[in-house]
Amino acid sequence: EEPILPLSLFRNNTFLVVNAVGFLVGMGMFGTITFLPLFLQVVKGVSPTGSGLFLVPMMGGLIFASTMAGRIMSKTGRYRLMPAISTGVLALAMVVLTTVGTDSPLWLIGGTMVLVGLGLGPVFSVGVAAIQNAVPNSLMGVGTASANMFRLIGGALGTAAFGALFSAGLARNLAGQVPGAGEGGLRSIGAEMVQSLPPEVQARVMDGFSAALHPVFWVAAAAAALACVMSMMLKELPLAGE
Repeated sequence: EEPILPLSLFRNNTFLVVNAVGFLVGMGMFGTITFLPLFLQVVKGVSPTGSGLFLVPMMGGLIFASTMAGRIMSKTGRYRLMPAISTGVLALAMVVLTTVGTDSPLWLIGGTMVLVGLGLGPVFSVGVAAIQNAVPNSLMGVGTASANMFRLIGGALGTAAFGALFSAGLARNLAGQVPGAGEGGLRSIGAEMVQSLPPEVQARVMDGFSAALHPVFWVAAAAAALACVMSMMLKELPLAGE
């Protein structure tokens, strides 16, 4: 009689579109924050702390974009185009990440992380506000929580799928280069182990590691592009109080 997530909400355009977009964006977000620090440590030789700090530009872009989207939404009452534009920016950022390799400068990676944040921010802030504006008051809490739930589900499934894709790429690229890479892939690769290899082998391992990441970011870019298309299906409703 009192379901945790009433199925009637899935007949609500705003609820359905926003959560579908959040699911896809969650895949790209968690895929980035999971695998990019690993790339920085193994390929670029950045410390674990330093690689974690590369997520700061992403959070800065996210907070800035989220704040600006909220101000625009409150002043104009319009919000439909903002998720579409931001997911387009996110798709562009993911395409840029498909080009990273051993020669990629750190400033390029940091700048791309800002783009990732700019692509994420409006989706989160506008999406929650749009759902709150579209669902009945009696379902306000359920609608608000659903945005985070679907984003986390997308992140969990996306990270698992990306991990499998990445491990398969490592096994393919590094078989014969690193002991156990053909079987365990990710388990046997670490920054210290790579640094201990002979220079010529080290270069091949780094190139193989970078190449294994590219399909991950291509899939994330496709998910962001699909989210951009789905965002265009959002029906804009007058904001409460307008």
